[in-house]
Amino acid sequence: MPTKDGVFYELSDSPYRALYGDYTFHFSSRKHQESFLDKLSVRVEWLCDSFSKRFKFEIDARLIAVFQLYFQVETRGCYVKMADGEVLRCKKNLKLHGLKASVQGSTQPCESTIMRFDAPSEPFPTMPLFSRNQ
Repeated sequence: MPTKDGVFYELSDSPYRALYGDYTFHFSSRKHQESFLDKLSVRVEWLCDSFSKRFKFEIDARLIAVFQLYFQVETRGCYVKMADGEVLRCKKNLKLHGLKASVQGSTQPCESTIMRFDAPSEPFPTMPLFSRNQ
């Protein structure tokens, strides 16, 4: 049931939703929904670019960016229907499972990055166990 200002504190009842892939994000108000949708493309582009520059290869961080923005914009809780039908009600319960690697363009090695290295022929020495000084 909304308040007189149209705010839904029970996010599962809210008609304000946004779909991203197989995820349905619920919002407490039209203002939060519109803010999310207005900022989404900029946030996705910025985070993908930021990660790619930091790690020196292309990173698709779209899903991370979407969740990050949702948690920033929706300040009255969390309600996201996941791809498998589960519902996320607390951001601390979100777990993203890595990324798939793929090859773009040429599969030839970059000459500037080829470097030979040899693995140590002996195993690393074992560390002594901690002892208590008496």
